[in-house]
Order: sequence, then C-alpha cells, then structure tokens
Amino acid sequence: MSPKEKAEELIEKMYIEQNMYRSDCIACALICVEEIILSHAIWSTEQDEYLDYYNEVKQELENNK
Repeated sequence: MSPKEKAEELIEKMYIEQNMYRSDCIACALICVEEIILSHAIWSTEQDEYLDYYNEVKQELENNK
C-alpha cells in the first residue's frame, strides 16, 4: 500500500468509526501517525523503511489539510 493510500485509509477509518468532519479525521490520523513515528524512534536506533514509510504517510496527511 502506498503512503497516499495509507493516509486515505486512516482518514476513512476515522470517518467510519467516529463520523467526524474530514478535517478532524485528518487531525486524528496525524496524531496516530506521529505516535507511530515517535514510538519507533524510542525503540529503534536505526532509520529504516518503516520509519520512512510513516513519514511519507504523515506528509500525505499534511497535504490533505
């Protein structure tokens, strides 16, 4: 799944589960992705594809604002 597709999937999940406005869904998805990035940074000393992927997902979410 591309980062753009993952960003859209997260937005859609927020909408389906919480029935929020799109802008609120994006904000919540960004919080989730930032937590994934932060927790990875705490537990891993290496920059890897996982971290790169979620940084790209974060960028896609920010582009959707």
